[in-house]
Amino acid sequence: MYLQILPWDTDLDLQVSEETIHFLARYYNMTEYHFSLPGLSAGRDYLLEINPHYMIGGTNDTLNVIDARWIDTETGLFIDVSTVRKNWTAIEDGVEGALMCKDKHHYFVSNDAVFRSPDEVLLKRRVLYRRRTSTHFGTAFSKASP
Repeated sequence: MYLQILPWDTDLDLQVSEETIHFLARYYNMTEYHFSLPGLSAGRDYLLEINPHYMIGGTNDTLNVIDARWIDTETGLFIDVSTVRKNWTAIEDGVEGALMCKDKHHYFVSNDAVFRSPDEVLLKRRVLYRRRTSTHFGTAFSKASP
């Protein structure tokens, strides 16, 4: 039996900044991490794999839209890691705070946004979530979302 958590997606994704993906690629690519977990005597090992094409920010290369993966080495399950970049095309057209990922998802945030606490990050995620769901399902769905 297959369980789909969200109506528009079938897996778990993580987004990072360009600065973060560059840092991870430079210092941690192909690094294995061991985590001790309650209830698992042996713990779990995870591999961070950075796509060699992560620096290409355009959307034309449809085979390389995922910039990295966090892989469970025992099960092979993974989390996709995508880079959120400035959308220079939209910015040149006058859209301030335009961001995008290589999978053609677009986001809008204020350039002066500063996160001072985890609560502010959660609030910003909800705003981005509402904007994204409204593009997928219309504004009625996004207003009813958390």
